[in-house]
Amino acid sequence: MNITEITKKCTGCAACADSCPTGALRMTLNADGFYVPVLQEEKCVGCEKCIKVCPMLSDSGEAGERHYFYAWNKDESVRAASSSGGIFSALAEGVLADGGVVFGASYAADYKSVYMTSTEKTSLEALRVSKYVQSNAEGVYKEMEAALKEGKRVLFVGSPCQAAAARNILGYQWDKLTIVDFLCGGFPSSTCYAQYIEWLEQKYGAKAASVNFRDKSKTGWVSSGIRVKFENGKEYFSKPEYDYYYYYYFSNLIKNESCLSCKFRLDRYADLTIADFWGFRKMNLTHDDKGMSLIVAHNAKGMKAIEAIEDTVCSCEIEEEYGAYDFVFKERPDEEKELRFRFLEDVRRQGFVKTAKNGYFKGGKPLIILNKIKRRLLCIVKR
Repeated sequence: MNITEITKKCTGCAACADSCPTGALRMTLNADGFYVPVLQEEKCVGCEKCIKVCPMLSDSGEAGERHYFYAWNKDESVRAASSSGGIFSALAEGVLADGGVVFGASYAADYKSVYMTSTEKTSLEALRVSKYVQSNAEGVYKEMEAALKEGKRVLFVGSPCQAAAARNILGYQWDKLTIVDFLCGGFPSSTCYAQYIEWLEQKYGAKAASVNFRDKSKTGWVSSGIRVKFENGKEYFSKPEYDYYYYYYFSNLIKNESCLSCKFRLDRYADLTIADFWGFRKMNLTHDDKGMSLIVAHNAKGMKAIEAIEDTVCSCEIEEEYGAYDFVFKERPDEEKELRFRFLEDVRRQGFVKTAKNGYFKGGKPLIILNKIKRRLLCIVKR
């Protein structure tokens, strides 16, 4: 079997490329904007290491007793700059203070793509906040292994499939390695994202200077939106339901096909999972709208990592029913998969922005608001 034959199953995690001893595999964007391995057959020696480390072809991760917490960073400036409660920063700062290395996702210099890197190459601030676009992880697992061999503590934060890739390549033998994943909504098309940023740059007349999909400064944590700042000082801000890219991300029409039936919702390879704590609604918990995080420890190492940050965060252990809301396998219906196929087909033909304008956004923001009011009135009538 050739690793490039798994096609629809491929998550683009890059485990195969990093494990190849001859460099025969490289991660490349396909026609729809998703990272896939491309094989240089003349370099392949048939060792099948790529197949052995592929998370989609491997057995389940280690199952342990889970512990659930909600928490937030005591440093209000860090909390404000974070997508939720600032727990990533707390974990990272502890590792860095011990001379370790933190690996995570960063925007490229032009903000049109995302890649996995480390604090040895960029700042911790660059790794903070959620990036709603697929990151190229090629090379990151080799860098992690090199750091571990030097005796450094390593913190890796990535998607569940990337966490599985890291675990399959590095194993469980490294005491100084902590793997963290997050509750992932799926990887959207990098091509759609790049075209979206290019369109905003044309609209605002300058290059993007920063992108934040979870900006809390205007509307708070629960109602956060996307803010893009430009080099000419102008800014774009939108709530998700009115933004082209955000809307089609949540509608699943621009996500990787493997994300539509992701096995890693249940099958976790990480020591910890971090996310927004939306369980506050079920708990009827009062909050200050500055952001709260969910932390899930999957094993003893995860619990140890939580204990290590107890001086820098406020935390409270909770029952499973309040924290397990997204550890559920979801299979998208065939109708939705067909809509996705046709949408991306239109994107290939006429581009993302034009396809978005001709779809849900055809009537503009006024029609979206009107339809929203109609749906609310209909709900009231049905009651």
